[in-house]
Amino acid sequence: MKAFLVGFCCACILFVCFNFLFGETPSYREAVVVVKHGDTLWDIACAHTSENEDVREVMYRIQNSNDLKTLHVYPGQVLKVQQRVPYNAQYDGLMIANK
Repeated sequence: MKAFLVGFCCACILFVCFNFLFGETPSYREAVVVVKHGDTLWDIACAHTSENEDVREVMYRIQNSNDLKTLHVYPGQVLKVQQRVPYNAQYDGLMIANK
C-alpha cells in the first residue's frame, strides 16, 4: 500500500510538472464593447466567456484592462474585453505535420 501511495504521488507530481512546462498558454483577442442600458459587468463577461472558462476570470480581465475600480458600468461606456481564443482556432491556415 505504501508503494502504491508513493507511486501515485510521483505520478501526480510528474503530471503537474509536465503541464507546467509543456502546457499551452491561452491566447486572447481584444473586443470592444459599448455598454447598453441595463448591462452589467456580469452580463458582458458572460457573453464573452469561452467554454470551460470561469465568468469571474473574465470579469477580472475586464476590470484590469479598463482600470475599473468598481463593478459598476454605465451606458455608453466603452470597454476592452480580452476574449480567450480556443486552441484549435489560433491557427488561420492549415497545419501540416512534418514526417
